[in-house]
Amino acid sequence: MVQPGKRAGIGFGEWKKPWKKMNTEERKKAAIERVQENLNKERVVEYGSLELQSGWARWREDVLALDLSWNSLFKMGDSMVGFILRAVYGTLVTSSLAAKWDEAEDGMCKLCRTERGTLQHILSGCKVALEQGRYTWRHDKVLNQIQSQVAYHLDKRVNKPKRSVSLQSSTIGFISAGAKVKGPPKCQNRSGMGVLTEARDWVLLADVNGKLKFPSEVTTTRLRPDLIIYSTSTKRIVWWELTCPSEERISAAHELKLDRYSGLQVECQENGWSCYNMAVEVGARGVVAKSLIKAAAAIGMRGRARKKLVAVDFLALHNVTEDWELKNAAPNIVRRLQSIEKSRQRISDNCLQGKQKTNSSTAWRKSFSYH
Repeated sequence: MVQPGKRAGIGFGEWKKPWKKMNTEERKKAAIERVQENLNKERVVEYGSLELQSGWARWREDVLALDLSWNSLFKMGDSMVGFILRAVYGTLVTSSLAAKWDEAEDGMCKLCRTERGTLQHILSGCKVALEQGRYTWRHDKVLNQIQSQVAYHLDKRVNKPKRSVSLQSSTIGFISAGAKVKGPPKCQNRSGMGVLTEARDWVLLADVNGKLKFPSEVTTTRLRPDLIIYSTSTKRIVWWELTCPSEERISAAHELKLDRYSGLQVECQENGWSCYNMAVEVGARGVVAKSLIKAAAAIGMRGRARKKLVAVDFLALHNVTEDWELKNAAPNIVRRLQSIEKSRQRISDNCLQGKQKTNSSTAWRKSFSYH
């Protein structure tokens, strides 16, 4: 079996049992799976016809799925959940969106006044916001969270004095003819620390406030990756370059950052160092790219540590960008929304006060309080 541009051998791909050899239950299951597959394809086609609400369909393959469990929703609160949903589905009140139903709005960005005030422009494309340092400040907030999680991983796990630095040899177990296989073979990893396994003297550097200096013992350069992990005993260096682009540009930003540091990677290798050039992205809407998970796995972060790394980056970026909706939206639309919210709050308070008065008539109900 040969595919275009690839060579595939025996057993390549997913094997499916022929229809003629299936029993009744297997045919029923196969038919249901085919119907579900066709429905999913129809949904994907429908997503492409919705320009505003289905913009996420163009970048969903590059990011991790949002954690919308009840536990996560209660931690975020109503305001942040609303911001996340409106940001993903493109319904945040921006000047560009307000211009579609309000003739008084020109739809231009409130900062630069030269571009349309779309959500993508406000969160990652405004030149004035870039000059004012807004995007840099947001980038540093996310970098601080990543640096703290990686530092904890190095101190408590990787650089632990009693941790073994020897590599476990992976063996292949052959099965004799006619023997029964009890279960799938278990995957053997080295020691769970990835490329950091062979040393316990790893040093972490982070480019916070532009104070990072590339290690002189490796090479001399003016480039400053956002996060550097290196070991002099093994002559190995790992760096992460963080980007917070709009979700539509995650793939392009990833390739751009890898190309930017490819020359530095060659210089380090020529000086006898093993070099790992990694680019990670956290979208401007707060959606974490899959590249962060791959980079975390490369340095041995897994399970709970990896989930916490994703969670803190998600919350850090939303805490920074949540108030941008009001700062960049059309003023009259914002005032209208705020007045509606105040009216709803006033009605809610009146209802609660009425309940308190009713409950105060009986002594056994006085212990209840409404807030």
